[in-house]
Amino acid sequence: AADAGDAGDALGDAGEAWAGVIDTVTTGVPALREAQRAGADGTGVVVAVLDTGVDPAAPGLLVTPDGRPKVVDVVDATGSGDVAMSTTATPDADGWLTNPATGRRLKVDASAWSVDGEPCAP
Repeated sequence: AADAGDAGDALGDAGEAWAGVIDTVTTGVPALREAQRAGADGTGVVVAVLDTGVDPAAPGLLVTPDGRPKVVDVVDATGSGDVAMSTTATPDADGWLTNPATGRRLKVDASAWSVDGEPCAP
């Protein structure tokens, strides 16, 4: 049975897919929890993370318990500023955005978006 500390990680424990997220069994969470119960703390383990939104300045990513840096390298594989962030796009009446360069389309629900508390779509 899961203890109270596991309650927040229950999503996906049965192996089901959820919004494109890999379940906790596949990612090894049960084995990690068992190792933690046995006293393992991750010392000496190097982990590579490919993440489109990691903040290496986040307090939890700064230093290990013995004071060494947790993040040893950061590579921006997005093009490092190659994407013009000042360009705006408005979905068509059916909710599609079209990339003018490629013609590829993306279905969006702008009614769920807000900027500074203001809705982006009527």
